[in-house]
Amino acid sequence: MPSPTETTFPRPVFGLKVAPNVVGKTLPADVRKIPALGIFDWADNRDGSFTPVVRVKEAWLRVSEAEKLPLGVSAEVMFKLIKGGFVIGSAPAPHSTIINISDLLRHIEECAEDPDFWTTERRKRYAEGM
Repeated sequence: MPSPTETTFPRPVFGLKVAPNVVGKTLPADVRKIPALGIFDWADNRDGSFTPVVRVKEAWLRVSEAEKLPLGVSAEVMFKLIKGGFVIGSAPAPHSTIINISDLLRHIEECAEDPDFWTTERRKRYAEGM
């Protein structure tokens, strides 16, 4: 359900391709303006007002948990992106693969900025990733 201000101040939306033949869900904002992942503190402006200051943190999630994020990227696609070297990931134990969420968001941003990101060489690396 949209927020009460949605009709007055609609959010910009777009779809983006994060892997060959995979279009992500429609995102409500320009991903270049969203911090990768973070917490914020209030900075005192010394005039009685405060400004939020974002502190970006690295975050690792199991691929099965990352799949639940509203990015429209399946676990299979994440595995291929990791194995193809597009996104940082690791297998700290058998049957347990984790993905760096900041790096996944960086990849999504890179794809959004370059409509020709998926060159023949990159498509081949992605296809051989599984």
